[in-house]
Formats: sequence, C-alpha cells, structure tokens
Amino acid sequence: MSTSDSDSWYADDPITSANDDSLDRARFVAGLEPVLRRVHSSEQSSVLALIGAWGSGKSSVLAQLAFALRTPGDEEKQQDVPSWITIPFNPWYFPDLASLQTGFFNELHDALPRRASWDKARDSIAGLGRAIAPFGGLLNLVGIDASGPIAGMATVIATDQGVANKRRIAEESLRRADSPVLVIIDDVDRLDPPELLLLFKLIRLIGRLPNVHYLLAYDEVTLLDALSRTGLVGNQDPRRAIDYLEKIVQIRLDLPPVRDEQLSGWVNVSLERLANKYGLNLDDDVSTRFSSAYFGHLKERLATPRGVKRYFAQVDVFLAGLLQEVDFVDFLLITWIRSAEPLLYRAIIDNRGRLLGDFSTISSEWVAGKPDAAAEHAFWEKVLDDARVAPAHQPGVARLVGQLFPRFAHQWSQRNYPYSGDRIEATRIAHPHYFDRYFAFAVPAEDLSDLVVAAAFDQVRSRIHGPELELVEASFPTRTELILGKFESLTVPGTTDAGEVLRWLIRNYHRVPEHTGIADAHQRTRWFAGRLYAGLSERQRLYVLKEAQATQSGLFFFSYLSNAAGSDSQGASDRMPPDATDPVDQGFSAAIHDALWAHIATPPLALDRMLWGLVWDWARIDIEAARHWIRAGLEDHHWDPLDLAARFVSVMTAMGVKNPVGRTGEFDAEFLGRLIDWDDFERKLQLNPEDKDLALGYEMPATSENRRLVARKHLAQFFADRPQN
Repeated sequence: MSTSDSDSWYADDPITSANDDSLDRARFVAGLEPVLRRVHSSEQSSVLALIGAWGSGKSSVLAQLAFALRTPGDEEKQQDVPSWITIPFNPWYFPDLASLQTGFFNELHDALPRRASWDKARDSIAGLGRAIAPFGGLLNLVGIDASGPIAGMATVIATDQGVANKRRIAEESLRRADSPVLVIIDDVDRLDPPELLLLFKLIRLIGRLPNVHYLLAYDEVTLLDALSRTGLVGNQDPRRAIDYLEKIVQIRLDLPPVRDEQLSGWVNVSLERLANKYGLNLDDDVSTRFSSAYFGHLKERLATPRGVKRYFAQVDVFLAGLLQEVDFVDFLLITWIRSAEPLLYRAIIDNRGRLLGDFSTISSEWVAGKPDAAAEHAFWEKVLDDARVAPAHQPGVARLVGQLFPRFAHQWSQRNYPYSGDRIEATRIAHPHYFDRYFAFAVPAEDLSDLVVAAAFDQVRSRIHGPELELVEASFPTRTELILGKFESLTVPGTTDAGEVLRWLIRNYHRVPEHTGIADAHQRTRWFAGRLYAGLSERQRLYVLKEAQATQSGLFFFSYLSNAAGSDSQGASDRMPPDATDPVDQGFSAAIHDALWAHIATPPLALDRMLWGLVWDWARIDIEAARHWIRAGLEDHHWDPLDLAARFVSVMTAMGVKNPVGRTGEFDAEFLGRLIDWDDFERKLQLNPEDKDLALGYEMPATSENRRLVARKHLAQFFADRPQN
C-alpha cells in the first residue's frame, strides 16, 4: 500500500513497482524468482499456490512478480537465463467447462510470442484447443464460420482432430520453446464450488503441458470451505478438502504475514495525512483515546492492507462535511462500526434513547433505585447477537461502543448501582445535540453549525450584531446547551471576552424556556454564567451589573451571578456577610432598591416572581434597607400582612414534567422574621388561635388562596408556641 498519495485510499489496484511497496514484499518477490527457476528445471509443468488472507496483498505480489519475470536482471542476462512469459487468466469470466477451455487456449495462444521460433508452438496450441473444446467452442480461433455448423463440423472431421495426436504435437513444440510460460490465476477463492472444480479439472487433466506452469492465488480458508461444499469432496471429513488440494498444488508459497509494526505504521501515517489534509490537531487526548480503541480492538480487525485502506477511505469521504462539527476520535470509531459492523451501526441509531439516557430511561432507573444489572447486560448481548457480531469479537466491539457511550459502558459492565451520568463534552457522539450529526454526515437542517456559533461568538466579543449572531439568538431557546457548550470552549475566564459573553447572556436569558428539570437550560445557563462571573475583576463585574440593571430579567439573573461569586469563594453555607464597602454589592443593592420601590404599591402576591426574588439578595446585602421597604409596604401602602406571609410559602415544582403544576411547600418563618417585627406583625394579622387546627390538603395547588391558608395555619401555630419559645 502506497502512502504517498491520498487517492490510494480509494484505489484497490495492485501495486506493480517496488517503489510503492510499503510492505517490504520486494524481498519475498525476489525470493520467488529462483524458486520458479528451480521448479521449471525439475518439472515440465507444475502448479504453485500463493496463499494469503483476503486483502493481504496477494495481487500486488503477483503484479510485482510478473514484472520481475518479464524483465530479468543483469545477472540473469549474463547467465543467458530465458525470461518468462506471464499470462494472467481470469477463470471467473467463464460459466462452464466448454467456455473455460475455450478461454484458456485463447489466452495461451494469444500470449505466445509472435516470432518465428514460436510459430509452431502457437499453431499446435490452436490445434489442441480445437481437439479438446466442444464443437463451435474454438471455431473462431481458426477462422471457421460457426454460422454453418454442418459444414464446420465436416471441416473439422476432415482434418486430424485426435486429442492424443494434437497433444503430442503441442507438447513437442512447447518443449522446444525458448521461454517458460507462467499462467497466473488470481482470486481463485472467488469461484463458486462447481466453477472451482472446473478450473482444477482444466489444470490437472488438460493444461499440464511442458514449459507451462501455473501460479494460483487464494485465501486457503475460503477455498477449503468452497471445496467442502462440492459433491466431489463433501464436508463429512474436514481433512478431505486439504488432501484434495494437495493433489492439485505441488508448491505452497505462503505470503508473509503483515507485521504489527507495519499495520501500526500505516494507521499512523493515515491519521497524519487526515490531520494535514483537514488541519486537525492530533493532541495527546486524541492520541490517547484512539490508541485505546486501536489496541483494544481495531488492531485485530484492521489486519490487512485492504482493510486499512478501506477504513480510511470511509473516514476521508465523509469527514469533509463534518469538519469541526464532530469529535474526530468519535467519528473515527463510529465510521469503523459502520464499515465493519453495519447491523450494529443501525442498532445504535435504533437505541438512541437508551444510549443517551432519555427521560424515560432515567426515570425508570430512579424509580427502581437499583438497576437490574444482569438484565441490562443481557439486553445489549442480544443487540450484539442480532447485529451478527461474532462472539469472539463481542468483548472488543463492546469496548468500542463503551468508549463512545459511557451509559453503555456502565450497563455492559453490570455495575449494580444507577448510572450517575458523566458530563459529555460538546461535539461528542453521546451528547444529545450532536448524536444525529454522526449519522446524517452533515449538520442537520434543524441543528446549528458549530462554525456558525464560533462566528457568532466573535461577534459577541466584538459587539457586532452580524447574521451568525442573529441566527444563534433565534436558536438560543431551543439549542441552549449546544450554544453554551461552544461558547464555554471559546471563552477564557477572567478576560474581557468573558464579560462580553456575560452581558450577552443577560440580554438573552429571558428567552430561555423554563423546564424545571434536573439540569435544564436555565440551570445550564446559570452555571456557565456563574463560572464566568467568579473570574471577573471588580471593574468587570460593575460593567456586567450596568447591563443587568437595564431590565427586570437582567437584574434577576444578576442575583445568580452574585450568589455564585460568594459561593465560589467561601461556600454557600458559611459565607460571611457582604462587605458594606464592596462597590458591586453597593451597586446591586441600589439597583434592587430602585426596582422594588418602583413597585411598592403592588400587593406582595401580585409582584412578579423575579422581582420578589430580589428581596433575598437585598436582605443579604442590606437587611435594613429591605426591612424599611417591607415596613413601608405594610404601613404606607396597606399591604395585607397575610399576603406578605403567603409570599414566604414556597412553591414546589416537579422536575422533568412538561407544564408542571406548582404545589404548596414549606413556610419560611425564619426569613420572614428577619424582615418584620413579630409583635407588630401579630397585631396587624389578628389571627384566630383556632387557625392552627386548619386542615390542609396534601400538595395543594399553589394558588394565592392556598398559600394564604398555609401561612395562616403556620403563623397561628407559631404564635401559639411563641410564649414557650
């Protein structure tokens, strides 16, 4: 296999020059020439066999040998060694014995030299062919018009067509010829069993002529299997096919096996050519991951030159359409599965949800608590069986699939605890937003190209609103994770770019739909933004705050950033009170002040939840300012104290449920007590002590009235217990 030209991946033609020989087969070919000379000197006619597995390079060896035999070297010329006449013969062109005989003698007749010393031999071959072939089979060889069969038969009978006589004449002529003939028959293992027997009959009974030798090339396992399916040999005794073959072939020429170093070298060179062609970076991660797959299983399956070429041709032909849109190693592995295990490739598509972990799969694992590890393993064993993966290959194939899909690896290993969920990087096949790209061979129409996202990122950092950014913003509600994953890979924390990305997130956060999932788009956005914010300087944070306070949703989003910064530095549970002189906290407090005082006349339960959420941040930064606002609402704007208390009844929402209904939760008396004076609040409420005995339903819908009921009951109980506390 030549590695000098990228087109060699797509060509399956044998090499003819030693310059293209990357297998070091030239030494083997050089050793065959004296073997043939010795055989020729001791045998009038012989049958040799070049034996090697499919795709191991037999045809290339034959081509190099034919070239070497036709052009003897200086030593042979000095010794006056005659050059060989090589005749390639393709028996699979002929469907029956008659046409096979006709084709053989045609090829032999036409290949003999057209010089005086060979005229008699050529004529005798034509005569033998006419004598052996059925009527009409070789008439065109001698110019007889087959349209007149009766006349033609008379002409043939009128001449001496005795087979023995014609064979004797041919043998004498060939014996006096000045060059030996080598009939090369490649791909013998491609013949059907009946065709195979016809070929052997031709060679054994008809074609054994002086100075005519045969070199057959085949995969022995395949050939023995074909012989065992013939009536002549049968499959009752496995040894019988071997014994039969030994009667046909006198000399075995076993092709040297491809060495591990050669295979590994081809693979490395092919990877480097791909990298150079597409500008890819083969870093340590790529090398480590592909090496794990290669030595874990691919090595034993990419065992021939043809296998390596075919594999990298598959990679090359489809990679261009997905460049920078998929993970290179994952693409290498899924391409191998598609080429070598096509039914498994289809099964991976069919089991997308189980491999990626859709909600139904995750839910069943959570409900069960402890998975049925044996059943999960048995499921995948059946998938591999149905995909016709050979039992000997199943462990290695499973390792490859596990490298692509961590959830599969967990289930295949029969671990008796639920899959916790590895964090899947963007562009990996196990990422839900990238899976389909590996099977569409392009970015699907409903998807968003990573190249477009990268261009949009450049526009964000440059504060330019180009067409790519417009497309990204339109897709942000539905492709949040894809966009954030790419932005995260492009953003360097603590830089000006990080601040610009944060400002962009603040402007677009309100467009992310609320899914209330375990790790939904809202949570993903907050997590990413919090990491960026924690790395900003004070000046950069003030710049981000300026963007946030322009909108209600922006200010609400900033509260997550502010809390994330505090949690990152000291932990959420034991943070110290904010520094009163911190300019960012002061600015945030001032922004909250303006936002909440603008709605002081709005009853607490009617206040937008994002605005109400700012009360917690205000109390964290400036508790006295928050208390003053609450007191003004109660005393100057006639807030209903029970409405205020109801606002401290939490709302529980089921995760992973589409359009969930909120349910009433716990009453936070402790936080309410930080904002009010209990004695004054109790006088304003004027609760009935019997309210502590109110009967509440289980998980009541979080309506305003139900939240009041929960607050009423808990406050009544609180005030009843208060003297004792």
